[in-house]
Amino acid sequence: MQTSNPMEAILNKLQEARNNGEKMFDFTLSNPNLGVSNAMKSILISVVDSARNEDFGYAPSQGLLSTRQTIADDLNLQAQRNWSVTAQDITIVPGAAGGLCALFKALLQQDDEVIGVKPYFPSYTHYIENAGAHYVPVDAHEDFALNIDNVIAAINEKTKVILLNSPNNPSGVIYSAEQLAQLAQKLTELAQHGQKIDVISDEAYARVTYDSASVPSIIDFYEHSIRVVSFSKDLGLAGIRIGYIETTPNYRMLKLQDKLGAMIRNLGFVNTSTLAQKALLKGLNETVSIEYYQAQKDQIVAILDELNISYCAPKGGLFLLAKSPIDDSGLWISTLLKHGVAVVPGSLYGAPAYFRISTTIDEQQINASKGSWKAALAELSC
Repeated sequence: MQTSNPMEAILNKLQEARNNGEKMFDFTLSNPNLGVSNAMKSILISVVDSARNEDFGYAPSQGLLSTRQTIADDLNLQAQRNWSVTAQDITIVPGAAGGLCALFKALLQQDDEVIGVKPYFPSYTHYIENAGAHYVPVDAHEDFALNIDNVIAAINEKTKVILLNSPNNPSGVIYSAEQLAQLAQKLTELAQHGQKIDVISDEAYARVTYDSASVPSIIDFYEHSIRVVSFSKDLGLAGIRIGYIETTPNYRMLKLQDKLGAMIRNLGFVNTSTLAQKALLKGLNETVSIEYYQAQKDQIVAILDELNISYCAPKGGLFLLAKSPIDDSGLWISTLLKHGVAVVPGSLYGAPAYFRISTTIDEQQINASKGSWKAALAELSC
């Protein structure tokens, strides 16, 4: 089957190989391979066992008050904002993707522009276009750090939102507090001169970091900021679809939470699972073993080091962005696939010279793939 979409072609090849019983090493999608912790699994089971009839019915689109308050209380304890976070600042959403879609629908109008930073999660373009707006990604620094000058230079009268993603998917880079503070200062000056721009920070991987790295948030520096958080990776609940949106007190008078509730209904999500929300009441601070994922990441790094393939050392996330060892990255990716290794083209992320490797592959499979990596590189070195 022929397709112009490089990712679709790779997934088709993977499926064809599986159907034929061929051995493939799938480094494409970052589907958490560890699953939930035993503690979280027990919480989920207990929630289902004790559920009442109404727990299987519709719920408030903004989320259960008890769950929103629990998250607010936790943020007041852990994040220590300069204000008291309330349930009014928290909206429960069906994963970060659902939260972003609701936000774009609530904040954007036809032909508005959203500035993002390369490399970027490919679905951002679709989420934004679905709201009638346009995505304008700008280059980061060479090491994928936030390039504030490029962000500011892209602002025009159509700019309504700046979208950040830290830890970044696919680079794993964490934007520093200094960078975020500088960006906030420039945006505050713009707001004082009449152009208020909302900043949305996608922090889906904020609790999946390595070597005790912390993740600063723009919300602590800029009053027109919104955080989007997911429990898909840190709790291993990718298939259950639950996360939340946190807004600053600035949005209380704007009644953004009411608008988000309406958008969640209008987009067809209706509400986030009541059972999942009740599980958060007890399991909010549970996490999967980050050490497990770090070990898998380190194994992949060891293979890349052995093959002299350069990469961006990730500080967080479940992926790694590596540079193609040859100028033709498409040829490199297709040669890897020929030898049974599937990765994601960096062109999908606005980084055409690179490729993304998921680190959610068990250690045995990573070790077994080493020969295939070597064979692909050897073929292109002839």
